[in-house]
Amino acid sequence: MQPVGLFFNIGQSKGLLRRAFAALALSVMIGCGGGGGDTSSGPATGGDDTASQTAFPTALAVASPLDLNADAGTSGMSRAISRAVPADSTGSRYGAAITAVNDLLTETSISACTFDPELFFQAVINAGCYGPSVQYEDHPDNTSIPNSGELPPGDTGIWLELDPTTGDACAAAELNARMAGIQARSLGALLGLASMVCTINASGGALSLPDATNPSVDLTSALPAPTGVTFNSAILTYATTSASEAKYAYSLDFDYSTHHIVVELAHIPDTTSADFYRGQLTYRISATTDWSNCPMVSGSTPVTRNGSLVYNRTAGAAMTMEMREAQFCGTDTDGLDTDKVVDAAKKFDPISEPEGWGDDFNLFRTDFDPTTQLGNYAYFWQAGHHDGNTRVFNLRVYDDGREATEDLNATAFFGFGSDAGEADPSIQGFIFNWAGPGNNHTLQEYAQKQQVSYNSGTGKFDSASANIAYAPTTTGNYDGTGSFTYDSDADGSVDTDPADPITHDLAVSSDDGTGTYSIEQTITDAGIIVPGQPSCSECAP
Repeated sequence: MQPVGLFFNIGQSKGLLRRAFAALALSVMIGCGGGGGDTSSGPATGGDDTASQTAFPTALAVASPLDLNADAGTSGMSRAISRAVPADSTGSRYGAAITAVNDLLTETSISACTFDPELFFQAVINAGCYGPSVQYEDHPDNTSIPNSGELPPGDTGIWLELDPTTGDACAAAELNARMAGIQARSLGALLGLASMVCTINASGGALSLPDATNPSVDLTSALPAPTGVTFNSAILTYATTSASEAKYAYSLDFDYSTHHIVVELAHIPDTTSADFYRGQLTYRISATTDWSNCPMVSGSTPVTRNGSLVYNRTAGAAMTMEMREAQFCGTDTDGLDTDKVVDAAKKFDPISEPEGWGDDFNLFRTDFDPTTQLGNYAYFWQAGHHDGNTRVFNLRVYDDGREATEDLNATAFFGFGSDAGEADPSIQGFIFNWAGPGNNHTLQEYAQKQQVSYNSGTGKFDSASANIAYAPTTTGNYDGTGSFTYDSDADGSVDTDPADPITHDLAVSSDDGTGTYSIEQTITDAGIIVPGQPSCSECAP
């Protein structure tokens, strides 16, 4: 099944990224009225703008670690998000998102304290190298007539080594493309909440952040509304955790066109430094759609996009995050579990769970250094509630070890995982024939693997090596004894020689030391640690 979207700078290096974020952090402190003073005594209160660095996560963003050439996108998707989030000096979408939030926090005019609600409606389109429609003739897994046709889009994994549109290695191009939705919507949510702090900062002392004396601030009438937006409520509160830590809670409720959007955040700064923090962001977006696994009601299909982001920065170079998002059935459906994260187990069922998620479950986890983006990443998506398997990327981002360049490299695996309801972003095998004749969804102990390396001369991720080729049969192989032919280069025409045997070259399973072979062990041997859920005590909004 084709995964569904939402209803509807050159010279990048690790060293440059680190220096740019250091400069950005300094500019935020200066812009907030601070000069590196000690914040360990606890959160500032009243009208002191230094407190905004404590009350809001000023270095938080969700983005693909391989989305580095942020100003060079040529696809409609890339252009759309680039207009809202231009590239910053690092050329990374991650850095650009952080810059956008911090620029908003440091605005000096209330009229400038606005955000772009269109970020909540970013569509997702697969990269051209991934899962194209594949024409075939005389498929060997089925002898019935007709035995020719087309494999549907989205089901064949990494099909081309390089993306024909961006020129990037396919693992980078597809991860960037798939993550565009959660990247844009999480940023839209953060910018919406940052506009509340911006309004306080730019009020000239008329408004103050909440504190122990005045624990709640109502900003509903004070916020400048973006075009088409009507604010229903905008509340910022202050409380303390059981460990006497400050906890800032944000709630923003507004209507935009025909959509109802609610964004909430709980942010807990560390008592020793505002640079360390944890928290949780949620949003829900009500809409109607023309395509969904959810039932139609009175001629249209009401759906609610739910998102949750849990984050925990325990050191300057250590951060864990988990982002979840899915499209739930019904209007204003709350798709969160008791911990206030998107409930993977709440799948649509017409009888037992009529407001469960029906479409497009996404999960992104990372354990990384936010100053360099080096670390481990896992991302999966599942198009429909009944699909039974996720599509998964597991990857590790590291530098090239050369002091002169410190260009980013990544080892990326792509495969299939368990059902999204299990919320496990581990690759568990590969399915060679998802939707063709005689298809079989049994996971086999293989995965596609691509080694990618950033080329600072071209601004692209090169493919250093690729183990991605296979025949779209149940085994991934073809013995050359029949008349099977298919489109191997995604040009719309069959091109393989029926007499040529095809043997897949995917990564194979490895021994874990006990005689048990698995593709998970192969991924572990490549230095990849699939991140676990972040710990975040008392973080629910």
